[in-house]
Amino acid sequence: MVHILKLTKVHQPIELAYDGEGLRIDGDLNPRKKLKAERTCCCVPMPPPAQEDPTLLPIPNLNILNAFYNAKTNMVQIHALIPREQDKEDTPLDLYKFMYTVHDNKEDEAIEFCESMMAEVYKGLKREKSLKVLINPFGGQGRAKEIYNSYVFPIFESAKCKVDVQYTEFQGHAIKIAKDLDIEAFDAIVSVSGDGIPHEIINGYMQRPDATEAMNKVPLGVIPGGTGNALSTNMALDLCSVSFSDHRYFSFLSQNYGITAYADLGTEDLR
Repeated sequence: MVHILKLTKVHQPIELAYDGEGLRIDGDLNPRKKLKAERTCCCVPMPPPAQEDPTLLPIPNLNILNAFYNAKTNMVQIHALIPREQDKEDTPLDLYKFMYTVHDNKEDEAIEFCESMMAEVYKGLKREKSLKVLINPFGGQGRAKEIYNSYVFPIFESAKCKVDVQYTEFQGHAIKIAKDLDIEAFDAIVSVSGDGIPHEIINGYMQRPDATEAMNKVPLGVIPGGTGNALSTNMALDLCSVSFSDHRYFSFLSQNYGITAYADLGTEDLR
């Protein structure tokens, strides 16, 4: 079943059509005006190229962040991530905000349209998640804070996420945070860093008596923000448990035992 909502933009008629899998916007002749160039879902800031019309293809459920009726402005607002190039799978996504005026006496229809669409978009998922965000301001080129503020927070804000941001202050800080984290208060823990903070979060989790519950209940989200971002793709990985003396460590991706240090010392003369 396709749900239709007729709106206006200035004096231009707009039609929203939602079929349960995506949203189509017909009649918006100049959607680029709503583009926020500085709010982009990619890891390396760069000036956006010429944009394609985001209304040419339906916006899939996965890319719809929020839609609601604003009674103060009498407008429907839609926040969505739009691919820069529709025909490329890994193209960066840009954050758009569409705003359209509701016809007189159609407020209830607009509310029902937005609520039914959002119920389908977040079907089986929790809306307005609570996120614990750990930012390493010293790692890599020191740009993690900038990456978060410019590219990540606007998306969390559009999705109405409740965000608790904390900056790591010393080596091992994220271990302590993850070990002491109230898993009833958050839906996910997000790192904005290289591979070091995720490694510390995992080790903090594994030091908890409820380690399995914590990792299942509060999953780790990774925003690449360091020099090495080897762990930056969603995929299932086994953890490696390493015991040494009275210490136990957990690693992912790789594990070595002094080889790197020996290689550095042995190649010092080649610098």
